[in-house]
Amino acid sequence: MKSELTTSFDALILTGPTGVGKSHLALQIADNLHGEIISMDSRLVYRGLDIGTDKPTPTERDHIPHHLIDIVDPGERFTVADFTSQCKRLVEEIKRRGKLPIIVGGTCMYLHALRESYRFCSADHVPALRKKLYSELKEKGSAAMHEKLRQIDPTAAQKIHIRDEYRILRALEIYHITGIPPSEHHRAKEGTSTPSYRYLTVALFLPRKKLYERINKRVDTMYNLGLINESDKIMKNFQEAQDWLKTVIGYAQAKAVIESEMTLGKAQEETRKETRHYARRQMIWFRRLRNIVWVYSDGKSGTDVIREICGAAHY
Repeated sequence: MKSELTTSFDALILTGPTGVGKSHLALQIADNLHGEIISMDSRLVYRGLDIGTDKPTPTERDHIPHHLIDIVDPGERFTVADFTSQCKRLVEEIKRRGKLPIIVGGTCMYLHALRESYRFCSADHVPALRKKLYSELKEKGSAAMHEKLRQIDPTAAQKIHIRDEYRILRALEIYHITGIPPSEHHRAKEGTSTPSYRYLTVALFLPRKKLYERINKRVDTMYNLGLINESDKIMKNFQEAQDWLKTVIGYAQAKAVIESEMTLGKAQEETRKETRHYARRQMIWFRRLRNIVWVYSDGKSGTDVIREICGAAHY
Protein backbone atom coordinates (compact mmCIF):
# COMPACT_ATOMS: atom_id res chain seq x y z
CA MET A 1 0.00 0.00 0.00
CA LYS A 2 2.88 2.35 0.70
CA SER A 3 4.02 2.34 -2.93
CA GLU A 4 0.59 3.50 -4.11
CA LEU A 5 1.01 6.68 -2.07
CA THR A 6 4.69 7.38 -2.45
CA THR A 7 4.75 7.02 -6.24
CA SER A 8 2.10 9.70 -6.74
CA PHE A 9 2.56 11.99 -3.73
CA ASP A 10 5.43 13.47 -1.82
CA ALA A 11 3.59 13.56 1.51
CA LEU A 12 0.32 12.64 3.16
CA ILE A 13 -1.57 15.37 5.03
CA LEU A 14 -3.95 14.13 7.72
CA THR A 15 -6.18 16.91 9.00
CA GLY A 16 -9.60 17.50 10.54
CA PRO A 17 -11.16 19.34 13.48
CA THR A 18 -9.86 19.11 17.02
CA GLY A 19 -11.04 15.96 18.81
CA VAL A 20 -11.64 13.91 15.66
CA GLY A 21 -8.82 11.44 16.39
CA LYS A 22 -6.02 12.58 14.08
CA SER A 23 -3.10 11.80 16.39
CA HIS A 24 -4.26 8.28 17.24
CA LEU A 25 -4.85 7.29 13.62
CA ALA A 26 -1.66 9.01 12.45
CA LEU A 27 0.40 6.75 14.71
CA GLN A 28 -1.18 3.65 13.21
CA ILE A 29 -0.80 4.94 9.66
CA ALA A 30 2.84 5.84 10.24
CA ASP A 31 3.47 2.40 11.71
CA ASN A 32 1.92 0.68 8.70
CA LEU A 33 3.48 2.89 6.03
CA HIS A 34 6.92 3.37 7.61
CA GLY A 35 6.29 7.04 8.03
CA GLU A 36 7.43 9.92 10.19
CA ILE A 37 5.02 12.50 11.58
CA ILE A 38 5.36 16.25 11.11
CA SER A 39 3.06 18.20 13.43
CA MET A 40 0.83 20.78 11.75
CA ASP A 41 -0.45 22.15 15.07
CA SER A 42 0.35 25.73 16.06
CA ARG A 43 0.31 24.85 19.79
CA LEU A 44 2.37 21.66 19.79
CA VAL A 45 5.47 23.66 18.87
CA TYR A 46 5.52 25.09 22.41
CA ARG A 47 7.40 23.45 25.24
CA GLY A 48 5.39 22.79 28.38
CA LEU A 49 1.96 22.88 26.73
CA ASP A 50 1.38 19.15 27.09
CA ILE A 51 -1.94 18.41 28.78
CA GLY A 52 -3.90 21.23 27.17
CA THR A 53 -2.77 20.29 23.65
CA ASP A 54 -3.08 16.52 24.07
CA LYS A 55 0.53 16.29 22.98
CA PRO A 56 1.81 12.86 21.86
CA THR A 57 3.44 11.05 24.77
CA PRO A 58 7.20 10.41 24.97
CA THR A 59 6.49 6.71 24.36
CA GLU A 60 4.55 7.49 21.18
CA ARG A 61 7.28 9.84 20.00
CA ASP A 62 9.94 7.23 20.69
CA HIS A 63 8.03 4.67 18.64
CA ILE A 64 7.31 6.96 15.66
CA PRO A 65 9.58 9.97 14.97
CA HIS A 66 7.69 13.25 15.45
CA HIS A 67 8.82 16.66 14.27
CA LEU A 68 7.93 20.31 15.04
CA ILE A 69 6.97 19.52 18.62
CA ASP A 70 8.56 21.30 21.62
CA ILE A 71 10.77 23.58 19.55
CA VAL A 72 10.01 27.05 21.01
CA ASP A 73 9.21 28.47 24.45
CA PRO A 74 5.69 29.68 25.35
CA GLY A 75 5.11 33.17 24.01
CA GLU A 76 8.02 32.98 21.57
CA ARG A 77 7.24 34.00 18.00
CA PHE A 78 6.65 31.11 15.59
CA THR A 79 5.01 32.18 12.35
CA VAL A 80 3.22 30.44 9.50
CA ALA A 81 6.31 31.17 7.42
CA ASP A 82 8.47 29.42 10.03
CA PHE A 83 6.20 26.39 9.87
CA THR A 84 6.16 26.10 6.08
CA SER A 85 9.92 26.47 5.68
CA GLN A 86 10.67 23.92 8.39
CA CYS A 87 7.96 21.54 7.22
CA LYS A 88 9.21 21.51 3.63
CA ARG A 89 12.76 20.90 4.82
CA LEU A 90 11.55 17.97 6.90
CA VAL A 91 9.54 16.51 4.01
CA GLU A 92 12.73 16.43 1.95
CA GLU A 93 14.79 14.89 4.76
CA ILE A 94 12.20 12.20 5.51
CA LYS A 95 11.89 11.28 1.84
CA ARG A 96 15.67 10.94 1.60
CA ARG A 97 15.51 8.43 4.46
CA GLY A 98 13.05 6.38 2.40
CA LYS A 99 10.16 7.16 4.75
CA LEU A 100 6.74 8.65 4.10
CA PRO A 101 6.20 12.19 5.48
CA ILE A 102 2.84 12.33 7.26
CA ILE A 103 1.81 15.89 8.14
CA VAL A 104 -0.75 15.82 10.95
CA GLY A 105 -2.78 18.64 12.47
CA GLY A 106 -5.67 21.04 12.15
CA THR A 107 -4.16 24.53 12.04
CA CYS A 108 -5.93 25.97 9.02
CA MET A 109 -3.43 28.67 8.10
CA TYR A 110 -0.58 26.13 8.21
CA LEU A 111 -2.50 23.84 5.88
CA HIS A 112 -3.37 26.62 3.47
CA ALA A 113 0.16 27.94 3.34
CA LEU A 114 1.60 24.48 2.77
CA ARG A 115 -0.78 23.44 0.01
CA GLU A 116 -0.57 26.74 -1.83
CA SER A 117 3.18 27.28 -1.41
CA TYR A 118 2.25 30.60 0.14
CA ARG A 119 4.68 33.48 -0.30
CA PHE A 120 4.88 35.58 2.80
CA CYS A 121 5.17 39.29 3.37
CA SER A 122 8.84 40.19 3.61
CA ALA A 123 8.14 43.14 5.89
CA ASP A 124 9.92 42.47 9.15
CA HIS A 125 8.52 43.84 12.35
CA VAL A 126 9.45 47.36 13.45
CA PRO A 127 9.98 47.37 17.24
CA ALA A 128 8.62 50.89 17.76
CA LEU A 129 5.49 50.19 15.71
CA ARG A 130 4.97 46.81 17.39
CA LYS A 131 5.21 48.48 20.81
CA LYS A 132 2.75 51.21 19.80
CA LEU A 133 0.20 48.72 18.46
CA TYR A 134 0.60 46.49 21.51
CA SER A 135 -0.01 49.44 23.85
CA GLU A 136 -3.14 50.32 21.89
CA LEU A 137 -4.29 46.72 22.17
CA LYS A 138 -3.85 46.76 25.95
CA GLU A 139 -5.78 50.03 26.18
CA LYS A 140 -8.65 49.29 23.79
CA GLY A 141 -8.84 45.47 23.68
CA SER A 142 -8.72 42.97 20.84
CA ALA A 143 -12.28 43.69 19.65
CA ALA A 144 -11.44 47.34 18.99
CA MET A 145 -8.23 46.41 17.18
CA HIS A 146 -10.11 43.83 15.13
CA GLU A 147 -12.60 46.53 14.12
CA LYS A 148 -9.69 48.76 13.15
CA LEU A 149 -8.39 45.98 10.92
CA ARG A 150 -11.87 45.44 9.46
CA GLN A 151 -12.00 49.06 8.35
CA ILE A 152 -8.60 48.71 6.69
CA ASP A 153 -8.99 45.21 5.29
CA PRO A 154 -12.40 43.49 5.65
CA THR A 155 -11.13 40.34 3.91
CA ALA A 156 -8.25 39.87 6.33
CA ALA A 157 -10.46 40.65 9.34
CA GLN A 158 -12.97 38.01 8.26
CA LYS A 159 -10.23 35.36 8.37
CA ILE A 160 -8.85 36.37 11.77
CA HIS A 161 -10.70 35.57 14.98
CA ILE A 162 -11.63 38.60 17.08
CA ARG A 163 -9.51 37.29 19.99
CA ASP A 164 -6.44 36.29 17.98
CA GLU A 165 -4.35 39.20 19.20
CA TYR A 166 -1.11 38.18 17.50
CA ARG A 167 -2.57 37.89 14.00
CA ILE A 168 -4.60 41.09 14.38
CA LEU A 169 -1.47 43.04 15.34
CA ARG A 170 0.61 41.42 12.61
CA ALA A 171 -1.98 42.32 9.96
CA LEU A 172 -2.08 45.93 11.18
CA GLU A 173 1.70 45.98 11.27
CA ILE A 174 1.98 44.77 7.66
CA TYR A 175 -0.46 47.46 6.55
CA HIS A 176 1.43 50.25 8.34
CA ILE A 177 4.81 49.08 7.03
CA THR A 178 3.86 48.40 3.40
CA GLY A 179 0.77 50.55 2.89
CA ILE A 180 -0.92 47.49 1.35
CA PRO A 181 -3.82 45.61 2.99
CA PRO A 182 -2.57 42.14 3.97
CA SER A 183 -5.20 40.35 1.87
CA GLU A 184 -4.17 42.29 -1.24
CA HIS A 185 -0.54 41.46 -0.64
CA HIS A 186 -1.37 37.78 -0.15
CA ARG A 187 -3.58 37.65 -3.24
CA ALA A 188 -0.80 38.99 -5.41
CA LYS A 189 1.67 36.53 -3.98
CA GLU A 190 -0.69 33.57 -4.30
CA GLY A 191 -1.29 34.34 -7.94
CA THR A 192 2.39 33.81 -8.77
CA SER A 193 3.02 30.69 -6.73
CA THR A 194 2.83 27.02 -7.62
CA PRO A 195 2.95 24.10 -5.20
CA SER A 196 6.45 22.81 -4.53
CA TYR A 197 5.30 19.38 -3.39
CA ARG A 198 2.50 17.00 -4.23
CA TYR A 199 0.25 16.37 -1.24
CA LEU A 200 -2.58 13.94 -0.69
CA THR A 201 -4.85 15.72 1.79
CA VAL A 202 -7.11 13.53 3.93
CA ALA A 203 -9.63 15.11 6.31
CA LEU A 204 -11.22 13.10 9.10
CA PHE A 205 -14.77 13.89 10.15
CA LEU A 206 -17.48 12.88 12.61
CA PRO A 207 -21.14 13.90 13.02
CA ARG A 208 -21.31 17.11 15.02
CA LYS A 209 -22.99 15.51 18.04
CA LYS A 210 -20.36 12.79 18.35
CA LEU A 211 -17.51 15.25 17.79
CA TYR A 212 -18.83 17.58 20.49
CA GLU A 213 -19.21 14.65 22.90
CA ARG A 214 -15.56 13.77 22.31
CA ILE A 215 -14.50 17.36 22.83
CA ASN A 216 -16.41 17.66 26.10
CA LYS A 217 -14.89 14.44 27.40
CA ARG A 218 -11.41 15.49 26.33
CA VAL A 219 -11.71 18.83 28.11
CA ASP A 220 -12.80 17.12 31.33
CA THR A 221 -9.81 14.77 31.03
CA MET A 222 -7.44 17.71 30.58
CA TYR A 223 -8.57 19.31 33.81
CA ASN A 224 -8.47 15.99 35.66
CA LEU A 225 -4.90 15.39 34.48
CA GLY A 226 -3.75 18.73 35.90
CA LEU A 227 -4.26 21.53 33.38
CA ILE A 228 -4.43 24.09 36.18
CA ASN A 229 -1.07 23.02 37.62
CA GLU A 230 0.51 22.91 34.17
CA SER A 231 -0.72 26.43 33.44
CA ASP A 232 0.58 27.67 36.78
CA LYS A 233 4.00 26.23 36.00
CA ILE A 234 4.08 27.94 32.59
CA MET A 235 3.08 31.27 34.15
CA LYS A 236 5.89 31.01 36.70
CA ASN A 237 8.59 29.84 34.30
CA PHE A 238 7.76 32.08 31.32
CA GLN A 239 6.82 35.55 32.52
CA GLU A 240 6.85 36.91 28.97
CA ALA A 241 4.08 34.47 28.03
CA GLN A 242 1.43 35.92 30.37
CA ASP A 243 -0.56 37.80 27.74
CA TRP A 244 0.06 35.22 25.04
CA LEU A 245 -1.36 32.46 27.24
CA LYS A 246 -4.72 34.24 27.21
CA THR A 247 -5.02 33.44 23.50
CA VAL A 248 -4.72 29.66 23.98
CA ILE A 249 -7.99 27.81 24.61
CA GLY A 250 -7.85 25.90 27.88
CA TYR A 251 -4.81 27.70 29.21
CA ALA A 252 -6.65 31.03 29.06
CA GLN A 253 -9.40 29.63 31.27
CA ALA A 254 -6.93 27.88 33.59
CA LYS A 255 -5.05 31.17 33.97
CA ALA A 256 -8.32 32.86 34.94
CA VAL A 257 -8.86 30.24 37.65
CA ILE A 258 -5.34 30.74 39.00
CA GLU A 259 -5.89 34.51 39.13
CA SER A 260 -9.29 34.03 40.84
CA GLU A 261 -11.14 35.55 37.89
CA MET A 262 -13.15 32.41 37.17
CA THR A 263 -14.35 29.35 39.07
CA LEU A 264 -13.11 25.91 38.07
CA GLY A 265 -16.58 24.87 36.94
CA LYS A 266 -16.94 27.99 34.81
CA ALA A 267 -13.49 27.46 33.33
CA GLN A 268 -14.35 23.92 32.28
CA GLU A 269 -17.63 25.06 30.77
CA GLU A 270 -15.91 27.92 28.91
CA THR A 271 -13.14 25.63 27.62
CA ARG A 272 -15.68 23.12 26.29
CA LYS A 273 -17.63 25.90 24.57
CA GLU A 274 -14.58 27.59 23.04
CA THR A 275 -13.18 24.27 21.82
CA ARG A 276 -16.48 23.36 20.18
CA HIS A 277 -16.59 26.76 18.48
CA TYR A 278 -13.03 26.27 17.27
CA ALA A 279 -13.89 22.84 15.82
CA ARG A 280 -16.88 24.39 14.05
CA ARG A 281 -14.69 27.09 12.49
CA GLN A 282 -12.22 24.43 11.37
CA MET A 283 -14.94 22.41 9.65
CA ILE A 284 -16.30 25.46 7.86
CA TRP A 285 -12.81 26.19 6.59
CA PHE A 286 -12.04 22.59 5.57
CA ARG A 287 -15.27 22.36 3.55
CA ARG A 288 -13.98 25.10 1.27
CA LEU A 289 -10.94 23.06 0.26
CA ARG A 290 -10.65 21.36 -3.10
CA ASN A 291 -8.80 18.11 -3.84
CA ILE A 292 -9.41 16.67 -0.40
CA VAL A 293 -10.37 13.12 0.61
CA TRP A 294 -12.94 12.91 3.42
CA VAL A 295 -12.80 9.88 5.74
CA TYR A 296 -15.35 9.09 8.46
CA SER A 297 -13.12 8.33 11.44
CA ASP A 298 -15.42 6.72 14.01
CA GLY A 299 -14.40 3.13 14.73
CA LYS A 300 -11.75 3.17 12.00
CA SER A 301 -8.28 1.73 12.40
CA GLY A 302 -5.22 3.07 10.67
CA THR A 303 -5.45 0.17 8.22
CA ASP A 304 -9.05 1.09 7.37
CA VAL A 305 -8.04 4.67 6.67
CA ILE A 306 -5.09 3.55 4.55
CA ARG A 307 -7.40 1.43 2.40
CA GLU A 308 -9.68 4.40 1.83
CA ILE A 309 -6.93 6.85 0.96
CA CYS A 310 -5.23 4.35 -1.34
CA GLY A 311 -8.51 3.99 -3.18
CA ALA A 312 -8.63 7.76 -3.59
CA ALA A 313 -4.94 8.26 -4.31
CA HIS A 314 -5.46 8.87 -8.00
CA TYR A 315 -8.52 11.15 -7.92
